[in-house]
Amino acid sequence: MDCVVFNKNKQKEYKRNELERYEYKKLVEDNLEELFGCSLIASDYVISEESNLKIDALGIDDNYQLVVFEYKLGKFSKLINKGLMIIDYINEHLSEFKILINDLLKEEAKNVMYCPRLVVVGDSFHKYDGYSISKLPYNIELINLNLYNKDLVLIEKKHVSRNVDISGLKYRLDGDVKYLFDELVNFLLSLGDEVTLFANGNVVFIRKIKTFMYIVFEEGLNIFMNNKMKQIKNIKDLEKAFADIEKVYDKR
Repeated sequence: MDCVVFNKNKQKEYKRNELERYEYKKLVEDNLEELFGCSLIASDYVISEESNLKIDALGIDDNYQLVVFEYKLGKFSKLINKGLMIIDYINEHLSEFKILINDLLKEEAKNVMYCPRLVVVGDSFHKYDGYSISKLPYNIELINLNLYNKDLVLIEKKHVSRNVDISGLKYRLDGDVKYLFDELVNFLLSLGDEVTLFANGNVVFIRKIKTFMYIVFEEGLNIFMNNKMKQIKNIKDLEKAFADIEKVYDKR
């Protein structure tokens, strides 16, 4: 569970669980960088004029991955199904979103990964929600967000569809590198259920709510955290790194 202290200038005072949906949405989007490490690309983005279907919020995270945000208040919601429709729409209309993002990000747009993850932010999730998303072939996160006073919010990743997705890894894993990587993954997953790994190219991003470290495959296995790169050549190097990784994990 993460605790975030807001910039007090960004919000008015709310009482816990007394937020209307619009206020909840505005609260999240005004603090999207602090909460999720994301930049807001669009809010209430209409993808179907006929059904008035909208993306609650579209963002780009700190790894340049496209993120779809949907908000729910209360225990009963069809937002997961709605989110799946949105992901399918994005996959089928990539040119539309590339134009949108190119116009906004200019040169940085070339770094964007158009394999969206779905983040459903709410105040209550059922265990069946977690079971449902675990059966789906998408990266989905269900995150509890509760405000306790005017500048303190608790966020907790309740469920993820899958903790490890390295399908986008372009580096061939074999021999000692594969052994070291497997040991590192096992350690990372042991830190907490909220840890997720996502690969793109020769980089694996490791997140709680935000990314806290990277695994980089360049002349072997390397760990990047605290703005420093460390090459892992053997199990002794890896075991030495475990304590530093745990410290970084605890701070995020």
